[in-house]
Amino acid sequence: MGTTYQNVDKSTNLRDYVQAEYGGQPGVYDYSVVGGNAYLLCGHPGRLGIVVVKLSKHTDEYGLHIGTKPIDESSHPYYYDCPLRLLDKADPPVNDDAARWREEVRRRASARNRVRRIKDGERIKLAAPLNYGFGSFDTFEAATMFYRGHSTRVYRIVAPGKIGDRRLVRISRLHTREFEVLEPPKS
Repeated sequence: MGTTYQNVDKSTNLRDYVQAEYGGQPGVYDYSVVGGNAYLLCGHPGRLGIVVVKLSKHTDEYGLHIGTKPIDESSHPYYYDCPLRLLDKADPPVNDDAARWREEVRRRASARNRVRRIKDGERIKLAAPLNYGFGSFDTFEAATMFYRGHSTRVYRIVAPGKIGDRRLVRISRLHTREFEVLEPPKS
């Protein structure tokens, strides 16, 4: 099962491409583009499932090429950012692999939502400390940093009396780590 490439106009973006290719096709009831993946709710009434279309884009001397590789949910694709609204509309999974894939999509969405709910000033404690060049730390305070018109989530190290206390750091893939939100410190 390979990737099929198609030459397109250089101004084409992935969302427009998916709309043109899949938006009006019979059997495609809904779709969403997330990053480099298109998630299609397709099939026929009574048998609606999810198909992930892995999208790739590259340019060479001949122009812009967009590649597509459809992967049915029954083969448990390793992309888990499918919008839950599509899963909610789909019929029951056709096999165990599809069921496990949907379960993992829901689990990861829940973890991402848990991270999004952390507010500035709240403290978190990780189950396992993170190692930085200046020490290992497990307690952080959430903050928002603004740079060139964009905001980004950063964490301030909370380690009174240790080198590194109050430094701002990024925590990659926090949604995959075990952590607890601590009670606010008493003033």
